[in-house]
Amino acid sequence: MSASKIITLTTDFGIEDSYVSVLKGQIKRINSTAEIIDITHLIKQYSISSAAYIFKSILPYFPDKTAHIVVVDPGVGGARKPIIAELKAIDKQHCAYFIGPDNGILSLVSKNYRITIFEILPEKLNLFLRYKFKINYDFSNTFHGRDIFAPAAALLTAKKMHINNFTQKNNNFIALADCFAKKIEAKKYLVKVLHIDSFGNIITNLTITDLMPQKFRCLKIKNQVIDMLAHNYEQLPKQKKCGCIIGSMLHYEISANTASAAQLLKVKIGDDLIVFEK
Repeated sequence: MSASKIITLTTDFGIEDSYVSVLKGQIKRINSTAEIIDITHLIKQYSISSAAYIFKSILPYFPDKTAHIVVVDPGVGGARKPIIAELKAIDKQHCAYFIGPDNGILSLVSKNYRITIFEILPEKLNLFLRYKFKINYDFSNTFHGRDIFAPAAALLTAKKMHINNFTQKNNNFIALADCFAKKIEAKKYLVKVLHIDSFGNIITNLTITDLMPQKFRCLKIKNQVIDMLAHNYEQLPKQKKCGCIIGSMLHYEISANTASAAQLLKVKIGDDLIVFEK
């Protein structure tokens, strides 16, 4: 197994502290040739569903064998496993690597990628770093991004490095049911808010695979019924009213024309809505 030189970073660390810079420094001192690309560090804190959506949205658009560190990890130091996942697209020639916690971030890509899991063994990783790179430090129970995920990605992208020095194969991984819409009656879906973007667009877990646009009737959220399905944002009314669109990742979104739908409807990530079929 070998990755390209590209390592992407996606976290909920924010930009006010040193956490992101420490990840980059850790990568560079192990693999100085790594090319690091920031995706975002402003994911809603602790929102695994938001991280899952962002990861799904970037995955097809990076070169083959890119290594993606995704750290949204409310259970850091707990029972969840640190993993490297090899992802191979089912319908095309594309391979990528995920490095992060096994807490559900892989949920949305699990339908389109064959996933092989390698559990990272922190003790073996620590010994390997000491022996190979003379890096000696104690692991923290609160910063696995620095102590486990960044070094693992750096080694994965380095030449002639073998992850079997510090991993073991384990094909079980967590997939969160909340990342997928549920058909609860013949023409009725229970849907959740996956992510809210910086424009206030409310991105749901219902996709056109679940419900073709021509069969959309309406949705109900916060006691409001929305029956408009627009082709683009310009078609939405400008009177601070919300409508639906099919977003760029083919998820149903609730949006407003030059306004925040999330603010207008007072919606947050994880909220429920009901979608009705014609």
